[in-house]
Amino acid sequence: MSAASEASTAGALCVRDLVVSYGANRAVDGISVEVAAGELRAVIGPNGAGKSTLFAAIAGEVAPASGSVVLDGVDVTRWAPHRRVRYGVARAFQVSRIFPTLTVRENVLAAWLCREGKAQLWWRAVDGATHARAGVALDDVGLGALAERRGDSLSQGDRKRLEIAMALQLDARLLLLDEPTAGMSPKETSATVALVESLWRRRGLTILLTEHDMSVVFRLAQRLTVMHRGRVLCTGAPAEIRNRADVREIYLGHG
Repeated sequence: MSAASEASTAGALCVRDLVVSYGANRAVDGISVEVAAGELRAVIGPNGAGKSTLFAAIAGEVAPASGSVVLDGVDVTRWAPHRRVRYGVARAFQVSRIFPTLTVRENVLAAWLCREGKAQLWWRAVDGATHARAGVALDDVGLGALAERRGDSLSQGDRKRLEIAMALQLDARLLLLDEPTAGMSPKETSATVALVESLWRRRGLTILLTEHDMSVVFRLAQRLTVMHRGRVLCTGAPAEIRNRADVREIYLGHG
């Protein structure tokens, strides 16, 4: 399948024996992870465990020294980030990366233009159907009423919603969420958790997320992968992970 093909809803991910090194430091040290299509998986671990580096390697932002990344049976290990985006890999960051001087609607349209390689044409390339798609994405995340607001006027919670809407506009089949509730109030956190869960159920997305708030992790994730020192310590259901003494010791702080 071509990277330019329209991304269909699937998103089965297979990471095999992945190694990412920064000098002598192996940030990701031989990791293997399999995520089923339509699964909502959390990757947890203490600071420095290698979670963000793993996400960066899946998104194509860093090149592995060895190992492979396969999405829906297609080896994307050597693909550039923009090619992975067109194939359906979208990443939302801990610190929201939106266009602050553009309106909410323009941010979503810009995401589509970048996906299609038409950013240099700017708004001349946007037709009525694309405007309609942007409207659907904004309604999906509850930002329809704020479409004409500038990005820099949004709350932290609404910025994260906008970033997720931009990912939806990219026809994401695999959505990588890096600390989706970071910096949010309890009310914003609750709303964001409800949004992620709703989108996952309604759209059939495969979602891989990192999150330090354990209440968020245990509410959302079907399965958890625990990382420690660049390696996978264990993978299992939330109840299983919660009760493991080694996980409590290295991450939850109860050991």
